[in-house]
Amino acid sequence: MFVDGWFLNKIRGGRSRRRKAMGRRVATAAAELECRVLLTATLTTAIPDTSFAVSGQASPLTLTDYFDDPDVTGSAVEVQTPLGTFYLETYDAITPVTAQNFLTLAESGNYADMFFHRSVTGFVIQGGGFAYPVGATGPGSVANNGTVVNEFDNWFDPQLGGLQAGSPVNLRGTVAMAKLGGDPDSATSQWFVSLADNSTILDPQNGGFTVFAHVLFDGMTVVDSIAALPDVNAGGAFATLPVHSYTSGTIQRQHLVTSATNVVDELSFSVKENSNTSLVTAAITDGVLQLTPTAGQSGSATIIVQATDLQGNSVSDTFQVSVGVPSETELTGPVGDDISSRPTITWNSVGGADSYELWVNQIGGTSAIIRETSLTSASFTPTADLPDGTYRGWIRAKNSEGYSNWSTPFDFLIGVSVPNPVSITSPSVAAVGGRRPLIAWTTADQATEYDIWVNHVGVQNQLIREPSWALTSYTPAGDLADGTYRVWVRAKNTAGNSAWSSSVAFRVGAAPTEITGPTGASIPTQPTITWTSGGAGATYELWVNQINGTARVIHEAALTATSFTAATDLSDGDYRAWIRVTPSGGVALRWSDAFDFSIGAGTNPGTTEVTTVTGADTARPTISWAVAANAVRYELWVNQVGGTTRIIHKTDLTGVEFTAVDDLASGSYRIWLRAFNAAGVVSAWSTPFDFTII
Repeated sequence: MFVDGWFLNKIRGGRSRRRKAMGRRVATAAAELECRVLLTATLTTAIPDTSFAVSGQASPLTLTDYFDDPDVTGSAVEVQTPLGTFYLETYDAITPVTAQNFLTLAESGNYADMFFHRSVTGFVIQGGGFAYPVGATGPGSVANNGTVVNEFDNWFDPQLGGLQAGSPVNLRGTVAMAKLGGDPDSATSQWFVSLADNSTILDPQNGGFTVFAHVLFDGMTVVDSIAALPDVNAGGAFATLPVHSYTSGTIQRQHLVTSATNVVDELSFSVKENSNTSLVTAAITDGVLQLTPTAGQSGSATIIVQATDLQGNSVSDTFQVSVGVPSETELTGPVGDDISSRPTITWNSVGGADSYELWVNQIGGTSAIIRETSLTSASFTPTADLPDGTYRGWIRAKNSEGYSNWSTPFDFLIGVSVPNPVSITSPSVAAVGGRRPLIAWTTADQATEYDIWVNHVGVQNQLIREPSWALTSYTPAGDLADGTYRVWVRAKNTAGNSAWSSSVAFRVGAAPTEITGPTGASIPTQPTITWTSGGAGATYELWVNQINGTARVIHEAALTATSFTAATDLSDGDYRAWIRVTPSGGVALRWSDAFDFSIGAGTNPGTTEVTTVTGADTARPTISWAVAANAVRYELWVNQVGGTTRIIHKTDLTGVEFTAVDDLASGSYRIWLRAFNAAGVVSAWSTPFDFTII
């Protein structure tokens, strides 16, 4: 039905913007996955009054530190269609690999002129696979960056999604990746929106379909209008192709539901008022307000900044800028591990100051528990006891011209604190003996109890959950079945919970079948693929893809030996293989981990690992990593454990080290890295690497 029958005969072979950094939102119920009405732009923290000395320099303010759209914690994506525009929010912290793959494709223009090629009433609309550019003679395939690992189980990981076992995931309004049957890790660029609760169909199928985004506010109105269009059978993957303004004949571009897909900022900013432009200029670039005082001038100005959300709702904040005021000061105490309940708070004296203003909050408790506005010395001791807890203080100087900037935050602790994370010490080997393995971990100072979480990978999440365990070891009460398990532990006390430990995986019973070859630098063009035995009478299914090439270049479903030699030559390139076993008299087990090999000049990027973090006793550490084969650039991702996600995110690093350009607060951090080759093919993420800023 398309020009020259292209759709039917050819297409079957086909296949920066600023985003806010927010604390990780953990999904605790299925409602987290449902479409939600977008809350309006909100002022989360008042912009502080700002001051400059007469010779002061420009001062930047990152406006996302003060404004927020509280219901959007991931990245926002705009999808424009002939039937209207809708927005998606990606789950950057819960499904980071899948979300980043989607965002990279959108930002790189791969989804330009994409069209929705599949519509099934009451089920899904699907796109991301095919595009029809303006002026083209026919549609083409969306270029992808290779396959992405399935992250469906992330929704049941206590450090990520946190859903209880059995909770539905693929609900109405969720967005998930499409993939090949029988291959959980085969998703590339195609995605779909669920029109109904599809959890009973999609959650248990093919390892679960990874939900990486959801439709925001009233966007399902547009999605439903697309689903209500008539569809035609254009053959192959286009048996349910939605069309509009079409009756018969050749299907043209204007009959398709095309879209422009772009990553957008959830808030836009503008300066609504500056009462003294001769004193200070105020300009906003990429969400950063730049205040520049005029040399030789003194006085004050009123600045009003406005934030506008994706639906046009606005909120503003007013603050003062003073020029000719004292320089900034910093808090210096109290310090130590045994601070009095009536601590003496100290700071640096500064020239030109007549007095100081001190502000102290109890974190998670009373705001402004100390607020002194006219202190004339460089110290203050409260006259009443402060309750146990963590405190954060600020100081600023003032004179007749006005106030200095507030100091950087200064934290101190009185009494009990949240315990430190623990490390799991047992099991210490991948394969454990017996069916009731000992789980043990290090002691956390000030911990009164521990929370234990064990998943039976691919079978049952939270197979074991002991939220109030008093000891530092645990033995399951019953025998564990054959399979792979993953365990996490965290420490608890009355002040709160530590971050979850790094996970430890272990195996009970017989090892799953895994591919062992081919290996080496000179693999023949008719390679022999080998794997471990699944026992007497077992049969095997072998699947081999050429990465960025032919899918299922080898697919053998009833092998009885533990090796297979290709009958025809394979072309030079990179390949990925999987094997699964059907034991004698049993049912097929899960697919093995992917096994990569190269024939001829392999071009795929190798993996990399963090080697060192230096300067952790400063606020700007240097992260170093190993060179990855065939890599032309690296992507670096750093989360603050239990705090801000993607506090560092760089996608264009060409060297093998990076030094933070902004100060990091004291605390624990986790690093991931991956490599890209010249064609944009991406490696797997590195092993997480943790470090602490002191």
